[in-house]
Amino acid sequence: SEQYSPFWNIVSKVYKTYLNIEPVGFLFGKKSNTDINENYGTVHEFICNDKLPKLLQMTWFKFWYTSQEPNTTWIIGDIDMVPLQRFWFIDNIAEIPDDFYVHLNPSICALLTGKPPKTWETIGGQIQGGADLAAHHHIAKGYTFKKALNLSDNFLDDVDYIANKGCYGLG
Repeated sequence: SEQYSPFWNIVSKVYKTYLNIEPVGFLFGKKSNTDINENYGTVHEFICNDKLPKLLQMTWFKFWYTSQEPNTTWIIGDIDMVPLQRFWFIDNIAEIPDDFYVHLNPSICALLTGKPPKTWETIGGQIQGGADLAAHHHIAKGYTFKKALNLSDNFLDDVDYIANKGCYGLG
């Protein structure tokens, strides 16, 4: 969002120059209302649909967009999280097969809600009584995101389905 846009210039620079990862940013708003530059990555502008929850659209778009480039390996991030360790984002996943879906910190939501660290892995999502995954640090090829998250070819249809289902977690 325009509110978080001040993070883009530094975060994109760190990803590109330190990790050699090509940043792609999704701005729900107008570049002209920000100081965003594209020196280290590409920024796409979008306008939210007023009939659907804004936060859900902004979050889900990160996942849905991956299906548009199925053979690209994606790491889903949050604009206010600066990557500080090359080991965590590069070395840690070097031996992971291309068709795997990886989350770099599957315990964080469980820990934040006072549940055991392996809750997501052993019980599942919040709807099953477990804990969901944070919406950042998911890594997979676009085709794997599409399959794992059952992404359709229409972003707004997906958001409408999720919003009407009333369950925003991965449960």
